[in-house]
Amino acid sequence: MNPSSPSRTSPVILKEPTPISAKRTYASFLTDSVGDPDSLVAGWLECCFTARDSSLCRLDDPDPVQRLRAQSAPAAMASSRAPSRSATGSSTSSTANVRHPSYREDNLRLNNVNVRHPLDQLPDEVLAHAQRMRAKRSSPSLSPDELKAFISRVEELERGCTKADVEALLKDSIFPRHADSVYGDTTGLDTATSALVAAHLVPHNPDNPLRISQPKPDCLYGYTNKTDGAFKASQLLAQVSMDPQNARFAQATSQGLRFPFLAIEFKGTGGTRGNLWVATNQCAGASAACLHAVDRLNVLLRAHERVKTVDNLSYAIAVDNNMAQLYISWKESQVNYSVQRVDTFMLSRPEEFSDFRKQVRNILDWGKDTRLMQIREALDTIVEENRKQATERAKSRSPPSSDGSY
Repeated sequence: MNPSSPSRTSPVILKEPTPISAKRTYASFLTDSVGDPDSLVAGWLECCFTARDSSLCRLDDPDPVQRLRAQSAPAAMASSRAPSRSATGSSTSSTANVRHPSYREDNLRLNNVNVRHPLDQLPDEVLAHAQRMRAKRSSPSLSPDELKAFISRVEELERGCTKADVEALLKDSIFPRHADSVYGDTTGLDTATSALVAAHLVPHNPDNPLRISQPKPDCLYGYTNKTDGAFKASQLLAQVSMDPQNARFAQATSQGLRFPFLAIEFKGTGGTRGNLWVATNQCAGASAACLHAVDRLNVLLRAHERVKTVDNLSYAIAVDNNMAQLYISWKESQVNYSVQRVDTFMLSRPEEFSDFRKQVRNILDWGKDTRLMQIREALDTIVEENRKQATERAKSRSPPSSDGSY
């Protein structure tokens, strides 16, 4: 009788089939690529949730297997290693995900960077500074035809856009380019595009294992390191002595950008996985790094009994194709950094678009005039104090005796 068709009178004894051991427990492309499939999956997930505006994990990818093999495998192997170490010796955490819902609390606040509510009362000095950035300007604004053309481009982005589309529009209209005659490198200003900010400038609470994601602003304004630019040779030498453990402390990027004061994060609602909440998290980390650089300068000034210090303020902008949010940052105590939104602009409204442009230009004017002058004076003070200390050390040495012995 066929065992698959038992009679009604004969009992059927069911036996659990013995599982057949597979020669390979994973898909062949997984083991061929990285050897350890668990590491591959971990790296792929890490990539999906931490990559900034990357196309690596697009859901509409026509060939995800080939993309996974070619690009995720290195990330998977890297994720299985021990945390990397920065130039200053501190480890960097792989869990710094700016998109995580608790990033603002766990990674920012617990590392002493506080994103305040927009309705919180600003300190008087900070409020006064933000209000000065709203002042009228004597320089020419956009002509009616220029403004109309830019607003038309803003409206066109509603059809769908990428972050690159937003960045191109705003660099044509709001943010001066590198070769600009008023705000370019010939004025002492410099810009860095998508450059990592030095890890030693990013605040970290040693009691918190979660780190702030190393900032990589889409655009960062600071000062050039050329001797014919923002600083004299003696002032550049003073920067080398700011931290005895790190001669490159003043360098915010690997290209040598110094003392940044304006960080910008672009988003495109039609083509990226980011939003302005994420951009604000990114701006907060970059702003704290900007403040940290100047704070070190002020610590040295106080050590030299210099009463007048550098205004330790910085600005950041989170902007997509619809809205721009302007933030001001300051340091409230020895360890706490504060970030707060002070203005919002709808780019499709001509008057707000013009106001946004005006405030950006006012911030850049402050950066290349008042702020740069304060930093130069601070560096000159450090140069003079270093000379005095060198002279005192020379005088303290015992002079040689007449027979040439010491």
